[in-house]
Amino acid sequence: MSLTQIRFGLIKKIVDLYIYSSIHIALGATLSIILCYSALIHIPDSNYAILVFTATMCMYCSHRVVGIEKLKDFQNEGRFAIIKKFRIHLIFYALLSGFATIYFLYGLERRIQFYLIIPAVISIFYITPLFSNKKRLRDFNHIKIYLIAIIWGLIIGLIPYLEVNQTLDVKGILYFLEKTFYIFAITIPFDIRDLTIDKHINVSTLPSKIGLKKSYQIAYGAMIITIFLVLVLFFLKLYSLKVSLALIFGYFLTILAIYISKNKTHDYYYGGLLDGTIIIVALLGIIESGILSVIF
Repeated sequence: MSLTQIRFGLIKKIVDLYIYSSIHIALGATLSIILCYSALIHIPDSNYAILVFTATMCMYCSHRVVGIEKLKDFQNEGRFAIIKKFRIHLIFYALLSGFATIYFLYGLERRIQFYLIIPAVISIFYITPLFSNKKRLRDFNHIKIYLIAIIWGLIIGLIPYLEVNQTLDVKGILYFLEKTFYIFAITIPFDIRDLTIDKHINVSTLPSKIGLKKSYQIAYGAMIITIFLVLVLFFLKLYSLKVSLALIFGYFLTILAIYISKNKTHDYYYGGLLDGTIIIVALLGIIESGILSVIF
């Protein structure tokens, strides 16, 4: 084995660990919350952003461990083979991040704890086989994508908005919808990727119902709605001009990422690129908000 092959193998292991340990998606969620704080020009003295990082890691690692047990026919294929390889790691990360989540949850205001009840309960039922025939909430027909979009919209949109503003107004609702439509759009390619797996466990999803072409059209349509909501929030003075342009640029990059995902099977396009757009969009907005100069 050559030195180049050894280096490539090492880099691949690091990338796999970064993505499948759920650090990647957890970082996206955390930065999205900081984006909300940045748009409102206020960074609360709370552990909410850290809590979301640890909770996201806990939920996604647990979901992967539970999922691999339900999909034994696929355990030696693609991403499932990697998850199987890192199974013990994922269990450790889930437990560690779970304890950290409880610790950070305890330090939050009661009202924030109250806001988190619904997304927390839905998330637990989403990944845990608590229904008859060992079904999870995600195993019921047609609801998976909507649950993901709404939970993310609450966690990275509505709750941090309420944490700062302490009241729900039109801007808060529109901000929640912007994030919900965005997550809905980037989740559609994941459902397309999982068509074979969902068929295997008898789960009907949006792509299996309406076909691939219409599914991609809906994804692009959801992104257009997302961009429109950014413009509305600019006119309502939630976003500055710089932040609005940065987010729109990030959302156009997301549309490109959705397009690139067509006919792709490798999980780097999904767990890497598509989930990575969450990080890109958030960073672009944070940088242009000017909040970093306020902090530092």
